[in-house]
Amino acid sequence: SVLANYIVEPGDVLYLEPADFDSDLRLPADQPVQPDGTISIGRFGKLNVAGQTLADIRQRVEALIAAKAGAEAEEVVVRLVDWKSKVYYVMGEVNSPGAYPVTGGETVLDAIVAAGDITRRANRHQIILSRPTGPCEERIVLPICYDNIVQLGDASSNYQLSPGDRIFVPGIEFL
Repeated sequence: SVLANYIVEPGDVLYLEPADFDSDLRLPADQPVQPDGTISIGRFGKLNVAGQTLADIRQRVEALIAAKAGAEAEEVVVRLVDWKSKVYYVMGEVNSPGAYPVTGGETVLDAIVAAGDITRRANRHQIILSRPTGPCEERIVLPICYDNIVQLGDASSNYQLSPGDRIFVPGIEFL
């Protein structure tokens, strides 16, 4: 399924350009979103973009340019060229645990493969996906049937990942 509208956060990089190629308007092209949530639009100043969608940012950039230039609003294209703020985590008995960027279609199996697959010490029967929820809400924990996904092609527990998801691969415990 398609993820919700992308919300820009610090670490992302935006690309700004006039929609009309014959325009006299010049904008700095690649704009990394700073830790304070702003981008610099050259002579037009800074704009806070954190927590907004690309459509919202486009409208705010056009309004800022119109206000500063004292002219009619000129259409601007705003694209996301690098997204680093949305990640999922793979932890435990995998070869390369860590944070990986969400690009939109990753599944549990994609995440485990990106993390270098499970180790020999992994308990493949106790893998879980923990999905973040809002404050004061119940935590969502989904069991992963790794053998069914890999050996049988059963995709029922090969969930699509969302930003903030955590996959935990526990180790085998000896008594």
